[in-house]
Amino acid sequence: MLNFLLVHVGEYRKPEKLIQAVHCPWISFYVSGMKHMRDYLPDGRLIRDAGPDEKPYFDVKFPGMKIDFEFGRGRENWVLMLEDVSIRASSDGKYAEILEGSEWVRVPFHVEVPNERVEGWRMEFRRIQDSWLNPTPLNSFRARLGTMNILRFMIDGHPDSLGSSPEEKLKRLIDEDSSFSRTVQELSRDCGMSPDHLRVLFQRRFHISPLAYRNQKRATYIMELVANSPLTVKEISASAGFKHVSHFCMEHRKLYGISPLEGIRKFRNVRGKLL
Repeated sequence: MLNFLLVHVGEYRKPEKLIQAVHCPWISFYVSGMKHMRDYLPDGRLIRDAGPDEKPYFDVKFPGMKIDFEFGRGRENWVLMLEDVSIRASSDGKYAEILEGSEWVRVPFHVEVPNERVEGWRMEFRRIQDSWLNPTPLNSFRARLGTMNILRFMIDGHPDSLGSSPEEKLKRLIDEDSSFSRTVQELSRDCGMSPDHLRVLFQRRFHISPLAYRNQKRATYIMELVANSPLTVKEISASAGFKHVSHFCMEHRKLYGISPLEGIRKFRNVRGKLL
């Protein structure tokens, strides 16, 4: 899990007009009372210009950004301020990127919160604030989990909208090849580009190589069939695109340290056995 320190949880109610520099990463929850809000990247690019009709939302900001805002009566917004986390803008300025381990993960700058979810998220911010104000190890863990829950909502509520670039087309083709019947090289050629050049573009865009992405999808699919289907080893092998069962067994042992049959015995119907 992303490791960070939560250094402040603030609830803001007073009318205020200000141009403010952002000095630490933060996640904010806007509810009401906005007159205007303009967000600028460190290079001066305007990425958002919101007005009084703005609906509730979450957003992410990071050091170097500037905000020009005015709140009037009826203001309600919350801010979580963080330390020990690296956030930057994506090269196109359309996303924030958070460093998770050794990889940069894209998070939208802004995600709308449906009206029916506002009260639930208000309660979540109050729980985070209460945990932060009473900093036992357990409460500190609770506060971080609450913060991660907000980031999860932002990612889930704004999935990558894949366009027509070659690397995006390749990802879509890999996702659609549910039988794993075609190689990455074959799918790359369908994108009208050499596999080597497309691999560089894919890695830059998704922070994983096309082959590693496909292999991870297949490994997850295999475990799902091993644990939660009635299929035999031979049927799982065919479903996952292996021409030979022996090759499938070798790959399964490489992935999980056990044979597929041992995996079936260990994981299948575990819930029923526990009950």
